[in-house]
Amino acid sequence: MFSFFKKTSPHGGRITISYSVLGIGLVVLVAGIVVVRYLDHRFSLNIKLGDYISMCSFGSVTIGLIYNAIALQYNAQINKLRFEKEDEVNNYNKKRLTYEIMSDWYKADMAMNAEKARRFVTPFKGKLNDPVVLSEFKKKLADDAHLEDRKSLTAVLNYFENLALLVYDKVIDEAILKKAFRTAFLTYYNNLKEYIEDEQRGNNGSNCRIFINFVSLSKSWLWVD
Repeated sequence: MFSFFKKTSPHGGRITISYSVLGIGLVVLVAGIVVVRYLDHRFSLNIKLGDYISMCSFGSVTIGLIYNAIALQYNAQINKLRFEKEDEVNNYNKKRLTYEIMSDWYKADMAMNAEKARRFVTPFKGKLNDPVVLSEFKKKLADDAHLEDRKSLTAVLNYFENLALLVYDKVIDEAILKKAFRTAFLTYYNNLKEYIEDEQRGNNGSNCRIFINFVSLSKSWLWVD
């Protein structure tokens, strides 16, 4: 059966059925008309010209329908292969992009920011639930003497926020990101939860979306192994 078909590459998503299928169909149709004509002549069936025309028309339409049905069937199979190939390529590109974006964390500038942020936050770990300590933390962070610390902490949180946003937009692979960054996400979230929530309440609640994706993704990873 496959000898009747000329297949294009799956990347094209099409299949062209050989005209031999139509030729065979027409041969069968003509042979059928000849047989009917022979029977008409032999047994005097008195089949009229209009009947022969109707048979030819019906046969031609039937051949066309069969041809189109077969074409649709095989085009659907080829399109399925193409979509599967596209999904495979898209998944590969998604994973590659994930690793490329995560690699920024290990570059010199971000590594320095992470180290400065860690040193600044360490004295306040587990204490920001105390309003007095939280106020001291924010005051110290706003001090011009700690400008570089503030920039570093903001850079780290913004980086995590961007990663979370890319996850929710399905641009990068969450499973890969979670394997590499779950500990870092949860560490920063647990240490800075009260500070972030306080910042979100600022300006009468208009800052409610500050680091919202980072927070949401961190919470979703809290109880997942």
